[in-house]
Amino acid sequence: MKKTTILTVLAVAAGLLMTSCNNKSVKVESNLDSISYAAGIVNSYGLTPYLSEKMEIDTTYMDEVIRGIKEASGAKSEKEKAYLAGLQIGSQIQSQIPYMNESIFSSDTLTKIDENIFYEAFFASLKKDSLMMNVEDASSFIKAERDKRNVAEMEKLYGSNKQAGIAFLKDNKSQEGVVETASGLQYKVVKMGNGAKPLATDRVKVNYHGTLIDGTVFDSSVERGTPAEFGLNQVIQGWTEGLQLMPVGSKFTFYVPYQLGYNDRESGSIKPYSTLIFDVELLEIVKK
Repeated sequence: MKKTTILTVLAVAAGLLMTSCNNKSVKVESNLDSISYAAGIVNSYGLTPYLSEKMEIDTTYMDEVIRGIKEASGAKSEKEKAYLAGLQIGSQIQSQIPYMNESIFSSDTLTKIDENIFYEAFFASLKKDSLMMNVEDASSFIKAERDKRNVAEMEKLYGSNKQAGIAFLKDNKSQEGVVETASGLQYKVVKMGNGAKPLATDRVKVNYHGTLIDGTVFDSSVERGTPAEFGLNQVIQGWTEGLQLMPVGSKFTFYVPYQLGYNDRESGSIKPYSTLIFDVELLEIVKK
C-alpha cells in the first residue's frame, strides 16, 4: 500500500461502528474522526508491556484496566476526580515500595517497610494531622538509617582492607624518614625542592605513581608519560594536605589512610577502605 496516509484510509471506511467509553456506538466517518481513532491507537502503544513489566499487572485482566480507564475518563465531579486520583497514586505507591525497601535496606531482603505504619503516616501527612516528625526530620532519619546500613554492609564486605591498611600504617610510621601528620597522613621526603609551596587554592602540575599496599598499580601519570594538572581542592584530602608540604621540584611519597582517600567509596580498581601509596613529584604551580 502506498503512503496515502492512514488517516485517509480510515476516513474512507465511513460508517465503521465503534464503542465509546460510555458504551454508545460511534462512527468513524470524517477526517477528524480518523485523527481521533489514530490518536487512540498511537497512545495505547506500549501500554501492555508497561502494565505487565513496570506495574506488574496481569494483562489477562485487560477488561478491568479498560473499566478503570473508562471511569477515570468519565469523571465529572471534583469528588470523583479526587477518588480516581487516589486509586492511581495508590497503584504507583505499591509499585514503588519494593524499590523503597531496596534503597533503604540494600541487600537485606528480609527487612521490609511495615506497610500499615507506612500508610498511617502517609495519610496523616496528607491530612495535616499531628505527626511524630516533620518532613525534614523524616528525610534526615531515612538518610541516616540508609547510610548506617550502607556503612555496615561496606564494613562486612571490605573491612579487611581497613584492617590491613591500619596495620600497614602502624608499621610504616616507624620506618626511617617517615613523618605522620595530625590527620594521619604519612609522607617521606625523597627529594626536597627549593621552589614555592602551593596553597589549597592553587593549581599544580605533577607526576605521580599510585599503588595499593600490596603493590598493585591503580593509576600512574608516569606510565602514561603525561603529567597531571589539577586544583588542590579537586583531589582527595590526602593530596590536598600533602602537596602543600612540598616546595616545587620536590619528590615525596605519600601514604594515605582510607579516610583521607576514598573512604568507603569504590573508585576503579580502588576498593573501599583502601590505604593508598603515591610517589609524587611537584613540577610546577600553574599560573592563573
